[in-house]
Amino acid sequence: AILGFVNKQQAHDLLINKPDGTFLLRFSDSEIGGITIAWKFDSPDRNLWNLKPFTTRDFSIRSLADRLGDLSYLI
Repeated sequence: AILGFVNKQQAHDLLINKPDGTFLLRFSDSEIGGITIAWKFDSPDRNLWNLKPFTTRDFSIRSLADRLGDLSYLI
């Protein structure tokens, strides 16, 4: 589903009761044009992760699909 613009708190609310591995992509609040991944993954420290925003330059180096495949290594 496409929801439109989602801030960090809304992403948290959407993901908190979802199974581990559920993620969403959202436009970054801090990096204009950046895309960040909010990801549900229980760990001893916390259960929701917001990755550093990716920019157009980042995607020219490594694709979004490849970056999604790396999620388990990014935390």
